[in-house]
Amino acid sequence: MRQSFNSARLFLVLSIFIFGFAAPGFPEINKIRYHSNQELQLKFQQLANRFPEWVHLGSIGKTAAGENLLLVRVGNGTEKELDSRTGILMVGSVDGTRLTGSEVALGLVRNFAGMAGKVDSITAYLNKHVFYVIPRLNPEGADFYFKKVKWERGWNLTPTDEDEDGLTDEDGAEDLNGDGLITLMRYKDPEGAYFPDPETPELLRKADPARGEKGIYKWVTEGIDNDRDGRYNEDGPGGVNPDMNFPQDYPFGKTGAGKFMVSEKETRAFSKFVFSRENIVLIVTYGRYDNLIHPAKVRPAQRSSTETEKGKSVRFSQAITRTVDPEDIPYFDTVSKTYKKIMGLSGKAEPAAEAVDKSAGSLAKWAYFQYGVPCFTTSLITIPGPGKKAKADSSKNQKTVRPKKMLKRPGAKKEKDSLARDRRWLAYFKKTGEEGFVSWKPFHHPQLGEVEIGGFVPFVRTTAPAPQLPALIEKQTAFVAYLFGLLPELTVSNLKVEKQADDVYALSLLVRNTGFLPTGTAFASKTRLVKPVLVKIFPEKGELLSGRKITFIPKLEGSGAAKKVKWLIHAPKNTNVKIKILSEKAGTIEKTVILKD
Repeated sequence: MRQSFNSARLFLVLSIFIFGFAAPGFPEINKIRYHSNQELQLKFQQLANRFPEWVHLGSIGKTAAGENLLLVRVGNGTEKELDSRTGILMVGSVDGTRLTGSEVALGLVRNFAGMAGKVDSITAYLNKHVFYVIPRLNPEGADFYFKKVKWERGWNLTPTDEDEDGLTDEDGAEDLNGDGLITLMRYKDPEGAYFPDPETPELLRKADPARGEKGIYKWVTEGIDNDRDGRYNEDGPGGVNPDMNFPQDYPFGKTGAGKFMVSEKETRAFSKFVFSRENIVLIVTYGRYDNLIHPAKVRPAQRSSTETEKGKSVRFSQAITRTVDPEDIPYFDTVSKTYKKIMGLSGKAEPAAEAVDKSAGSLAKWAYFQYGVPCFTTSLITIPGPGKKAKADSSKNQKTVRPKKMLKRPGAKKEKDSLARDRRWLAYFKKTGEEGFVSWKPFHHPQLGEVEIGGFVPFVRTTAPAPQLPALIEKQTAFVAYLFGLLPELTVSNLKVEKQADDVYALSLLVRNTGFLPTGTAFASKTRLVKPVLVKIFPEKGELLSGRKITFIPKLEGSGAAKKVKWLIHAPKNTNVKIKILSEKAGTIEKTVILKD
């Protein structure tokens, strides 16, 4: 890869960004807020009315409850013309608790449509490519954010028997203390496995008996035991999380994953849409996973034998591939570096998301391993820095049962702090004064007796505050524009016709990829998820003496990589020869040459 190419693209994007990347004439950007499903659909309809040449609305289907799965095409042309071009797909809110992506999707469409015809680079991208946007793939899960009582559940509304008692959705949560939030209940119990963390007593830590720790609390979601089975709020409305329902590493039997892979209307509609379009070069998602702040790293190949000494044969595992191909990792790394520059993130930034390689049944992993394109994903939220230690709550309820001298496991390594993220969030909320944590307060529960209700406010760790949305939208606009500048692009050069004898001509050309990205990922090329580049030749008369009528180029790397193709043709002088070059991810080129002396 040539860094100079990448740097030039970055300079172009950042220049546009610094000197006013926001679409002109949008004073409402400073009044931005989160929109319900109906409001979001209306906002996109208003954009389509305002920019009919550039914004085209459609649908990939409906959810089980009848919510529309909106599809937006951004580009200049008819639906058929747009679907024939290469492009980028952006997907928001696959997980219903991550609403930031939906609002960023709205802002992206607004900005790109507003700049079309005004900013040369954006106009060129939208005349040449297509920008697909599915702003909210899980509208039913997102709807929990807009209810009178907020519950960070995020699953769709497919009736599900989560406790396997023959009933569905019979034991959901209740807002017992009337604060409009579903938080947690903790209560003392001899069988309790948790105790208040010594450093941050507001948080509960699981006791480790091997270290001399003793639990005193149990905790459950706020509510009552509606079905009297001894479990609390274990079978609420819905549901299935579409971001656990895709086939790659599908988590069979796990709560929220669905009865079987691709069981949900959302995942089926999405899969059908994507597989019917070979023109999607890459996918961008905003949700619960990340590979933009922390991209995948090269890992040693998994071996099925310990025979690794020199001279001995080594057999490789036949297990499902779960790691990014080493040849693809430099591309992910390059995009990651640029993303962090655009977002202004330091090397120590930590996303409020899990790594993609730890996901199970996620869209991001499925897109790379089963659809065969790069998928760049992040949460759009970073965890606040450690800062200074927050002052502990001095409430008399905060007690820790722990020996004075901590026992240590023999030969144990330094253990990872399981509460590190929550501790940082809590310190941030205390420092800023944001209402992100409900302090534990006593409550008399009709079934459990004395309990305490408290915990993190729903959605504060998964959804960015509304005032931060304008800045996020502008930076993501710059990032997506940067991605458009990386798409593979075929050119033909050195097209030559040389007479070899009477009615015998040598014809040759170079097929070059002037884009940054290859015409297919290394993984997709090896597994044949992406078709090779095809070079077809059609002499009007005569026949081929050498060379193939259809030449297959498995993959063309980016940054100017080229492949020479040549033929020997027996045909009369002045014969027209048509050449057609086809690539799923880099488009189509047609040339006509005349055989001359």
